[in-house]
Amino acid sequence: REIAVQLALGATRRRIALQLLLENGIVAFAAAAAAVLMAWWSSGLLQLLPVPPLHGLIGVRTALFALAAAGAAILLFGVAPALWTARGNIEAVLRRGSRGPRQVRAQQTLTAIQIALSFVLLAGAGLFAASYRNALRIDPGFDLPRLLTVSFDFPGVPAEAADWMRTAAGRVGALEGVQGATTARAVPFYFHSRGSFDIADGRDDDAQPRSVFVNAVGADYFRTFGIGIVEGRPLGEDDRAGAPPVAVVSRRLAREFWREGSPVGACISLRVPFGDACVRIVGVAADVHFQDMRGEPTQLLYLAADQDPRGGGATTLFVRTHGDPVAMVERVRAEVQRVDARMPFARVLPLEARARPQRMQYEVAATLFG
Repeated sequence: REIAVQLALGATRRRIALQLLLENGIVAFAAAAAAVLMAWWSSGLLQLLPVPPLHGLIGVRTALFALAAAGAAILLFGVAPALWTARGNIEAVLRRGSRGPRQVRAQQTLTAIQIALSFVLLAGAGLFAASYRNALRIDPGFDLPRLLTVSFDFPGVPAEAADWMRTAAGRVGALEGVQGATTARAVPFYFHSRGSFDIADGRDDDAQPRSVFVNAVGADYFRTFGIGIVEGRPLGEDDRAGAPPVAVVSRRLAREFWREGSPVGACISLRVPFGDACVRIVGVAADVHFQDMRGEPTQLLYLAADQDPRGGGATTLFVRTHGDPVAMVERVRAEVQRVDARMPFARVLPLEARARPQRMQYEVAATLFG
C-alpha cells in the first residue's frame, strides 16, 4: 500500500526502486556484517565441541559469501516485490487496503512452510540424539573405558625395545590401582596393520591368500583388555622367541575361513615375518571392534610379539586400571620414565580418546541440534 500511495502522489518506479534498494541494502549489508562478526566470535566456541582443531573458518571467502547472500536477499525480498506491486492496479490496491487475498494466502503459505521446517528440524534433532545414544551403547568387545595407552620413541635398538617393554609392563602392572599391563603393536581405532596368510593344511581354494588385520601382542594381552577366549588358550609367557610360532584368531575370522570345523590346531603360513614356517593356531578370541565401531567386528589375527624375528614387535604399552584411567595418567608416566633414564617423554592417553572420532559426528550433531 505504501508503494501505491507513492505512485499515486507522482513518484516514478525508478525512484521507488532506488529507495527500496537503499533501504534493503542498508539492512541486508548491516546484517551480513553482524553475521560475519558473530561467526568469527562464535568460532571459538566450536573448540569446546568434540571436534579436531579448526583453523581459518572465517576468512575472505566467508565475507564474500555473506555479501552475495545479502545481495540476493535485496533482489529477492526488496526490489522484486516493489516492481511487482508497481506494475499492478494502483486504484485497486488503495481501495482494498494493505492486504489483499494474494497477500493473505502468501502469508499463510509462508507460515505453513515455517511450521513444517520446524518439525523437520525437531525430528532431525531427535534422530541425531538417538544415533549418539546408540553410538555410546556400542560394545567394542573389550574394556575401553578403563584402558590407557602409553606411546614413546624408544632410544635404543629394536632388540632392546622388547626387553624394555616387558620390564615397563611388569613395573606399571604392579602399581596400586592398576589391574593389568601388556604390550601390542596395533592401537584400536588409531593404528592397524594388515597381513596375508595361507592355510597350510592342504586347502587350496580361491580365497587364498587371505588379508586380515594382524596384531603382535604381548603376554597377558587378552586379560588386560578383557577379551574372552572362546576356544583353546591365549598367548602367554611361554610363547617367546625360539618356541614354535603360534597365533590366536578372532571368532569372526574363524567362522569365515573354518566354517565346518575348529581352527585350533590348524597350520597357517605368514611370509611376513615367518616366511614358510608353520604358525599354529592355539586359540579363538571373542570378537572386537578394532577399526570401526559402527561396522562388523574386525577379523583379527593375533601373533606373539616376542616371536617376531624382526624384534620390537610390540610398540605400545596398554594399562588397565581399576577406576578412572585419567587419575592414573601421571603415575603411569612417571613409572615408565623411571624404567630408563634415556626415556625423554612418554605420552599417556586414555584409549577412549582414540575411539572418540568414531562418535564425533554424532556428538557434534547432538550438541548442535539436540
